[in-house]
Amino acid sequence: MLAHHERLNGTGYPRGLRDGQIPLEAKILSVADIFCALTEHRVYQPALLDARQAMAIIEPMAGRELDEQTVEILKSLVLEPDLATPPDPNRTTGNVRGSRCESVTGDASSEADTVSATAQVASQAPL
Repeated sequence: MLAHHERLNGTGYPRGLRDGQIPLEAKILSVADIFCALTEHRVYQPALLDARQAMAIIEPMAGRELDEQTVEILKSLVLEPDLATPPDPNRTTGNVRGSRCESVTGDASSEADTVSATAQVASQAPL
C-alpha cells in the first residue's frame, strides 16, 4: 500500500495526501510500520528501541503526522506489562517467532497482522 508513507499534514509521499485523503488502512499501516521498524531486529541492524522508547517517538507525531486514534490504540496494545519487554536481538522481522509484531497479535506474524489487529480495535472504537 503506497499511501502508508503519507502524513496527515501533507508532508508524506508519494502524493502528498492529507488527512481526509489517506485511507484508514494506510493510516494504521503507517503507525505499525514505524513501530516495527524501531523495535524489531532486522537482518541489516539490531532492534533500535524497546516498546516504551518507540512510543515516546511515535506519540508526538499523533494528530500532526499520524492518526491520533491509531497511535492511542497501538499504545494500549504494546504497553501492556507483558508486551513492554525489550525485543529479542536474535530474532528477525517477518514470520519469525519472537518479533514485536508477534507480541501485539499473539502469533508469529508480520506487520500485516499487526495492522489487522489494530484495525479490528479501531473499527470498534467510537469516532
